[in-house]
Amino acid sequence: MLSHQPLLILKGRAGLGNRLLCVLGGILYAQLTQRKLLVDWRDGVYSDGVDNAFYQLMSLIDVDQAESIPVSRSVYPTVWKTYLDKTVYVVSEYCAQKELPSAKELMQLPQAVNFTKLDYSEEVLVHWSFSSNINQLRRHFRDKLAQFENQTNLEVLSHILKSHIQVDSGIIADVDQFVQAKFFRRMIGVHVRYTDRKVELKPYLKSIDRLMISDPDAGIFLATDNAIVEKIFYDRYSNKIVTSEKWLPSPSSDSLGIHFNSDAPSKLQVARQAMIDICLLSRCSSLVFNSVSTFGVIALLMSTLDSSQVFDLSKYTPTGFLKHLARHQTI
Repeated sequence: MLSHQPLLILKGRAGLGNRLLCVLGGILYAQLTQRKLLVDWRDGVYSDGVDNAFYQLMSLIDVDQAESIPVSRSVYPTVWKTYLDKTVYVVSEYCAQKELPSAKELMQLPQAVNFTKLDYSEEVLVHWSFSSNINQLRRHFRDKLAQFENQTNLEVLSHILKSHIQVDSGIIADVDQFVQAKFFRRMIGVHVRYTDRKVELKPYLKSIDRLMISDPDAGIFLATDNAIVEKIFYDRYSNKIVTSEKWLPSPSSDSLGIHFNSDAPSKLQVARQAMIDICLLSRCSSLVFNSVSTFGVIALLMSTLDSSQVFDLSKYTPTGFLKHLARHQTI
């Protein structure tokens, strides 16, 4: 049975950036409602077995945490009452087989718990989201988190990430070693997602060319999920570019998000390599990315860059796709 303190469980869903944004929003909601927090990434997207991938990649600090998933009948959404230890994907499949309305809720809506509501009576809340849902949380800042009231969403989320998430020490050691061995004095960090969400490359090349003209001694760190993109950048920028060593899908299977690609030799290793790239991007002197992918957004939140050093190319994304994202994903 539960102790007297209620609990918020954050289930894993989608890619690494989306999951981390969900955790950041969950930390804020747990603070606002005085709930303990448990992050459950045992869905197999980023782990090779039943291990909780979150705690293999990072840990929570200065957060009131639960050690295990409890047994409780006081649960919202109610479909989770007997499935607290299951994944979003398993429960949604169950709902679909039973033709329950919850199947649509689980897989089509961007979240489970309404963060505008702080007074849920249930002992256990189960949440998943593509984003932090910070706009829902913001209405509570004046009364309960006044220090954030006049900060932008990015400033709030950056503070929460830097204050409450600690990346695994082994990952940080790899990042430090790479920076020391490979980084130029000034680095242009570039993230290009080019598997399931192919973006236009020309805006990247034009932005980088302009930055290189203004700072010809700078280097380029490229983080991408596509081997062809890697080759294009190496051919264009030759000895100015560096990349981390990681597994990339073959051209025949690169239409899948790298985290869903069954050809990957190790799902956990893919996740660790992704965290290394995010950390390396955050160490760069400037950042070129497209916020259609939350990967670059997390790197921005980790960084200390100001707006003059950040180049978000999402304005070049087709309007139809941006409208689709607006329904499902914001920071």
